[in-house]
Amino acid sequence: MSQSTLPSIDPAQLCIGLFVCLDLGWMDHPFTFSSFKIKTDDQIATLRQLGLQRIQYDPARSSVAPLDPPAEEEVVAAAEAACDLPPIEHPADPGSDDGVAELDPLQREFEAVRQQFKLAAESLRSINRHLEFNPKQAQQEASAMVNGMIEQLLQSNDVKVHALQERLSEQTYFHSLNVAVLCLTLGRALELSVEELQALGMGAVFHDAGQTLLPSQLLNRSTPMNRAEQRLFESHCQEGLRLGQIMELPAAAMDILQHHHEMLDGSGYPEGLKGEQISKLVRIVAIVNHYDDLCNTTLAGAAVSPSEALSQMFAFKRNQLDDTLLRLFIRCLGVYPPGSIVALSNERIGMVLAVNQQSSLKPTLLIYDPSVPPESAPMLDLRQTPELKIVRAVKISLLPREVFQYLCPRQHVTYFFDPQRTEATQ
Repeated sequence: MSQSTLPSIDPAQLCIGLFVCLDLGWMDHPFTFSSFKIKTDDQIATLRQLGLQRIQYDPARSSVAPLDPPAEEEVVAAAEAACDLPPIEHPADPGSDDGVAELDPLQREFEAVRQQFKLAAESLRSINRHLEFNPKQAQQEASAMVNGMIEQLLQSNDVKVHALQERLSEQTYFHSLNVAVLCLTLGRALELSVEELQALGMGAVFHDAGQTLLPSQLLNRSTPMNRAEQRLFESHCQEGLRLGQIMELPAAAMDILQHHHEMLDGSGYPEGLKGEQISKLVRIVAIVNHYDDLCNTTLAGAAVSPSEALSQMFAFKRNQLDDTLLRLFIRCLGVYPPGSIVALSNERIGMVLAVNQQSSLKPTLLIYDPSVPPESAPMLDLRQTPELKIVRAVKISLLPREVFQYLCPRQHVTYFFDPQRTEATQ
């Protein structure tokens, strides 16, 4: 049977034992071969992240049949059923069927991360207050904040990015902080030098500095911009460069302020740069900035979940964004990035709080449990519960209102990394 005549299935039907045939070039997927038999759950998760609507498989070389095709109403029903699930017993018994382990260490870890985030957010508020009228002071405060973040990153052997739900009134603050945190995490994974990390961090913090000079109604609009408004918005790159020159930022950081909207295919702005004309640090910020814009847009109804954002970027933006860096970014955030909503094999619904990079399919979750208030919601590290696994990501739009309000009480998700030093185990 030629590949053109092979049957195709929905990615939700994939299972171990199927022999799949990807109609993609070898640079368009992370596997060694385009045709292979699925052997692990990680391979299934990666295949689903490719963003393909259908995937071909070879029945003759498969040892099993595909799973039954999913029905949309089944997904909705599973999410709605979460509202009626029996309560989790508290305190949890480590040997119970739910497998919920001792929660205190997780709560302490997240509280430490939350406190570090609040300090960074307060610093960023002060930086933004000084930006227009005392830019040198803004530069000094940003440098201290970035250097502190780099020191925390370099102290840890296994950086863990956390999703937080702090309430920030100013969108620019949490966007700049998200971009800085995720850029530095990606930069550490690239093993950049301290000098490169400093320039990357400063560029990320100030990448939208020019927007402080634009009308607030333009930045906070909930509908698409017209052509004139778009041209005005694009001017923030040159305005940012001007502020960067006043602050005497490193040349590599000012390059970020001016060019973070450039695309490898020349479709970006302000100069339409292509390929090697765009520096590595700018490419890093372009990826992270686009990701956070997808997740945290102000456009009504346009925001997507973190997992959907990565899937869209991988499927449709690889000619515009650096493919190698994008793949590494996806590995840093995991198959189910922080902030994703997922369904478990025991039919519970949870939100991914942190990714365990050594086991990307076993993140730490916040579990929906209507028997307790949201501020006391149980946390679950799937590494400690081998009997449980994630069966799928759930679209936010499919969540019942009760579950959405419990797990996602606000639209925007902020990020920070675990500041605790990783001790070597004996």
